[in-house]
Parts: sequence; C-alpha cells; structure tokens
Amino acid sequence: MSARSKELKIKLQNDVNVYLHHSLPLCVILGEERFLPWFYQHFVQVISDSGESIFRGKWPSIWVDFLEGDDSYREVIDDVYLDRSVLKGQSDVLGMLVECLERGHCLIVSLDEYHLPKKASYQTRHYIHPTLIYGHDDRARQFLAVGFDDQRVFSALRFGYDEVLAGYSSAFDADEKSMDYQQLVRLLKPRPFSRGYPFSARRFLAQLKGYVSSSADFFSAGGYRVSRDLLSIATEAERLRFGLSVYDDVERCLEKRVRGEAGGITYHSIHLLHEHKRGLHERLRYVMGRYGLADELAGPVERLKQLGGYFYAARLKFLKAEAEKSSALMGQVLAHVREARAQEEPLLRGVCEQLEAAFEGKAAEAVARDAAA
Repeated sequence: MSARSKELKIKLQNDVNVYLHHSLPLCVILGEERFLPWFYQHFVQVISDSGESIFRGKWPSIWVDFLEGDDSYREVIDDVYLDRSVLKGQSDVLGMLVECLERGHCLIVSLDEYHLPKKASYQTRHYIHPTLIYGHDDRARQFLAVGFDDQRVFSALRFGYDEVLAGYSSAFDADEKSMDYQQLVRLLKPRPFSRGYPFSARRFLAQLKGYVSSSADFFSAGGYRVSRDLLSIATEAERLRFGLSVYDDVERCLEKRVRGEAGGITYHSIHLLHEHKRGLHERLRYVMGRYGLADELAGPVERLKQLGGYFYAARLKFLKAEAEKSSALMGQVLAHVREARAQEEPLLRGVCEQLEAAFEGKAAEAVARDAAA
C-alpha cells in the first residue's frame, strides 16, 4: 500500500484544559466554528463531588468539574467508545488507528506515557492517560497528537507509530478498573449539520439560573461520567454540590490546608474555577453581542472579568503554597476565593434578572428567531 497521510481539522483550544475528558473532545468540536453557539450555551454549571467513583478512582480530595458529559458532546459529534471486549481480537492495531483517521474520525486513545517522548512520565513511570490523535504520516511513521507535554503544557505533539503501539499495548495489558483503562479507544467525528448550531438563549439562562441557585438535574446533565456508579439518590445528595454551593466544599477544604492538614483539595479544582469564571465572562460577552445588550451587560461583564483575576491569582498562589508548604500562602488563596464568592453571587443574580427582562423585551424577536432555528 502506498504511503498515506491525513490531518483532521481540530483547534488547539485553551478555554477548558484542566481535565482531558473535556479538553480533548473540545479540540475536535471547536475545530468547527459552526459549533461555537453550542460551546457558549454549555460549561456554565459546575459540580463538586466528595465521593469515590469508577471514573476518578481513589482521588484524594474533592473533585470540582464542569457538569458536562458525553451526552452533551453527542449533540454535535458522533462519539463511540471501543472497550476491551471489542478490541481484544484486534491483531492490526496500527492499521485500525490509521483507517479510523482516514475515515474522518479523531481518536482519543489511552496510552501508557512511559513509552511516549515529551511526556513527563517518559521512561520514568507507567502512567496510562488519554491522548488525542488527529492525524498520521506514513512517510515519517508518526501520529499527530494533542496532550500535556513534559512541561505540563497543553500542546500539539508527534509520536512515532512504534511509540504509540508500545503505549497502547502496555495500557491494554494493565489490570485496572478505571474508565481510562477499560475504554481504550474513542472515536469522534463532527456531525454533518447543514448550518451552524442554533444558540438557545433560554437554555443558557436556565443553566445560569441553576448555577446561581445551586441546583441541577444531575441525571439529565449531559451524561456526566461520575454518575455511572452512583448508587442512589441519597448517595448523590450526600456527596454532590452544584453551582455556587461548590464554594462550600472548596472553602472547607482550603481551611483544612490552612490548618496544615494534608489532602482535601488539589490545584485542579482551583484551576477549574479560574476556567469557569473566564468562561462565564466570554459567554456573557457573546450573549451581549448577539442580542445587542451592551447597555444591560457591559458593566457586569467587566466586573466578571475582574472576578476572574481573583482566581488567576489564587491558582498561582496555590502552586507556590504547595511548593513552599506555606499555610500563610494557602490562607491568601482562601481569602481570594471568599472575596470572589462574595461578589459573584449578587452580580450573577442581577445578570439573570436583566437577561430575563431583555429576552422578554428588547431581544425577544432575536431570541424567538434563534429558537425557531
């Protein structure tokens, strides 16, 4: 067979990076500008989870995340998992991966990063983690990939065919129960809509109201992956918080760190809250521009941008506090979080009221037109 090459369209996005189960599919979705309205009406609600799950394993802290999952992504992409039972009899793994790319499917593949150059775990420890593969080059015998490099930067990468096959084989042979080990290959392909995805102002407002009121319908919230091993509604109520009440968990765990107690919260949670505030700012800017609401939203949008600054500072101080084992610096992180919370709640309640009035008034025609689309 003659040498082939294929590079599928993606965007190396930095809007949502902290967790790969969001950042990798979003690279595929945001490669299509027509899906931007979908993106702007999602990633509004957040969740904190203090329990153990098949997805997270024995995570040593609370888990703060966007309340988005596989079903949300399937609104705009065809998304199929191939687990061990499907892959067990596959003798030509390289041929399978290349053929999927040739057919227009990006791949998220769980690989043992011990075998991958430019990864922090290369030749030092066995660490199975997802990598996005969006192209290949037979002449160079390389895959085009996206993931975190050895400097923890979300980057475009290249891996040799043999390196990926070694990482795949090692991951396949691992005896683990988490989902990254069980569902080794995921196929993603943008759905062939004839026009752009329609933005729903009402859906966006409902999400924002849910965030402000700390309420969410967990089991219909986009197939959020931790739900797969929740045992009961009672279990859910005990361990989960939504929206602004997530701050309760974050502050409680930061207080423990200030007292010098180990665990409780990791950098991931603080970074995600920074991404969330930055994302809310971008979403309100989008709504303001789409519906001509500068008079109503210009001030709140600017204030929300300033709130993002609290979390930008908080995440940097958290890293420094951990490196220096400084309770005093961790106290400053807690102060930033509390100040942001005190300002955010009244600000967003006011925004919800303004949006509701605008969607019934000056923007009603445009909102109805979007809804009809």
